[in-house]
Amino acid sequence: MGDWDFDLLGDPMPDGQRGRGRPPHVPTLESRQKCVLLAAVGKSPDEIAAALSITAKTLRKHYSRELREHEAAKLKVEGKLLVGLVREVDKGNVSANKELAKRLDKAGLKALAEKVGGRAAPQKAAPLGKKEAAQIAANEAVDRFKPRRGPLMH
Repeated sequence: MGDWDFDLLGDPMPDGQRGRGRPPHVPTLESRQKCVLLAAVGKSPDEIAAALSITAKTLRKHYSRELREHEAAKLKVEGKLLVGLVREVDKGNVSANKELAKRLDKAGLKALAEKVGGRAAPQKAAPLGKKEAAQIAANEAVDRFKPRRGPLMH
């Protein structure tokens, strides 16, 4: 990057951008990774833009793919962490073995909770309001004072 300068915040600034206005944003691999990580932990696009020192519009322009893969970002990060843990377990690292066991137990409990979650207790009926209770009482009172049917004639 011999022809690049860096501004006060460490962002790359191409040569010849000494004129008026702010230089155009140039996405880097580091800024893309930061965007993916922030999306993985559930940050909003406005928060991600603030962390990258750009506007939300610039974020949408240059990082639309990373924002679209918002849900997959968390899974990608978790996958990389698990691969790293498995590598450490293969080397014989005991603490990595314990951490991997914890994560697998947590995943098993999560799957079991989703499976059992549908068996919730039946929901109680919503309590009647004043107007509904008064309407039911009025209907019962009308039924109580109906005229009797006459005798049956054969």
